[in-house]
Amino acid sequence: MIRARYLRRGERRRLTLRGHATGSPAVCAAASALLCALAGWLRRAEAPGLELTLRPGDGQVACEGGAAEETAFQIVLTGLAQLAALRPDLVELDREETA
Repeated sequence: MIRARYLRRGERRRLTLRGHATGSPAVCAAASALLCALAGWLRRAEAPGLELTLRPGDGQVACEGGAAEETAFQIVLTGLAQLAALRPDLVELDREETA
């Protein structure tokens, strides 16, 4: 099971993915591709306070920022939500957002 957790507190955002979609390499690859795309975009955009951890079964992307960074996270969260809707047995998404 991949457990995805998004936490936003003000301008600080963090997306964490832990685990594997055991038995479905395609779901695992899709979730990994989404997180890596987010990390790559934020790195190229020089997002303030960027922190990256990208290891098999353990990924985390965090940064501060404004509308552009928020949009990047929301696009990736949409993809993860679609994966969770298609395969709730393999992907779980939790979101916590506060002003």
